[in-house]
Amino acid sequence: MNTRIFLIISLIIICLTLQALTISMPRVVCSIDTGDIDLNGQVDLVVGHFPTPAYPGAAFTVLYNFENGAFTEVDTSIAYYGYQGAIALGKLNNDAYPDLITYYRNMDTGTAVPHMRFVTNVGGHLNNYFDIQFPGNNVFSGYTVGNLTFDELSDLAFYDGYDTLYLWESNPVTHFNPIIKMHLPYPPQQMRCGDIDNDGRDELLIVGQPLTYFDYTDSGWEQIVIDSLHFHSYGFIADVDNDGENEIITQEMPPLGDIYPARIYKKINDNYVMMYESYNNFMGWLLVFDYNDDNLADMLIGNYLETNLGNYTFSESSLLYPGLYAFANTSADVDGNGYNDIIFIGNYYTGLITIYFSDGEGHFLSDPPVANSDNTLPTPDIAYMKAYPNPFVDAVNFSITNIPKLNNCKIQIYNIKGELVKELKDQAISNQFIWDGKDRFNQPVSNGIYFCRLRSDTHVYDTKKVIKTK
Repeated sequence: MNTRIFLIISLIIICLTLQALTISMPRVVCSIDTGDIDLNGQVDLVVGHFPTPAYPGAAFTVLYNFENGAFTEVDTSIAYYGYQGAIALGKLNNDAYPDLITYYRNMDTGTAVPHMRFVTNVGGHLNNYFDIQFPGNNVFSGYTVGNLTFDELSDLAFYDGYDTLYLWESNPVTHFNPIIKMHLPYPPQQMRCGDIDNDGRDELLIVGQPLTYFDYTDSGWEQIVIDSLHFHSYGFIADVDNDGENEIITQEMPPLGDIYPARIYKKINDNYVMMYESYNNFMGWLLVFDYNDDNLADMLIGNYLETNLGNYTFSESSLLYPGLYAFANTSADVDGNGYNDIIFIGNYYTGLITIYFSDGEGHFLSDPPVANSDNTLPTPDIAYMKAYPNPFVDAVNFSITNIPKLNNCKIQIYNIKGELVKELKDQAISNQFIWDGKDRFNQPVSNGIYFCRLRSDTHVYDTKKVIKTK
């Protein structure tokens, strides 16, 4: 599939309801990850969808946070099949920009062949990718991303529909080292990466029965059992008692009954001890995060918040949002006030994202606090670009509507490999730029397709595809 350009389809998607900031997507929302994709100091969202042959479309969408919870929606236009239920940002190379790890079902032969699709970040834009085929039996169940080895790059763990775990170790030259294959005693319910043994790098937590994790040591991979007596459905890795060392928090969703235990495990003298166990009669997705910035991990189970009071004690469960039929997918400081906010996605394949903003005191507000005296969000700079003639032979002109006044407006030109060919700047006279069809070494470029991106130091405004011909 040819590389395709970023298209801005809606410049402001702020919908303030009575309860929260709600973002309505044109496709179903299956997962979300957070990170500073364009390195502007704000938390952006990348949203995974579920394109199928019957309902094709972009596999993911990027929501750029241009100021404290005000988002610009950018459609990647990278359309491929596959359920994006665990979309994840990671590090695939040595630059500062986070890259994206997704799932891809190749249908070229008429039969779905699972792949991992890795989308690299070029200057804040996710549009260049490479694929690696899943090595198993074409039954793909899930994956997770973390720094499991000694380098700074993201490794990948995934499993088939049975009991086989696969590990791909990152490699900056060939992307990934040969695959490591291991058998598990029980199919995982969930996997998560985090620093379990506090050695400065991630381990791989396998949630199920038993509860176990894999640690990469000098002699290879070592498996450590935490609890073999109980069943576990969800798991998190966080510092519960503020001693600088992480604990493991789990929740059990039994197949029968209406009691859902939550448990906390701590490593003491090389053994894992259950420090906390509670029984709840409400079910829902487990989210562990510090909402009040007291360095104690709090718990959200479904829509019920339990505040960590220290010494492995928690407050009584408080129902936050009785009318919200969704589950908490992740948390991040979206509005930049120093407190983690809650990001919900709707149940049953809706296109809704709901964000509740924390004030740090147990209250989650309907909209983010802003610095403006009139309590309104700032209006972003908006600019559009036209390219003519297109196709072109010798030179192409760019006409800018509403050109930004600040932050060094420029046009960056990329080839179909995602390589920067030329940067046009300091030409903004009467809102016009001209590209003479030469690269940065003043050599004529070859005929073909080029992507021209209008941007400043902090914003991307528009992208156009141009074609150079003879």
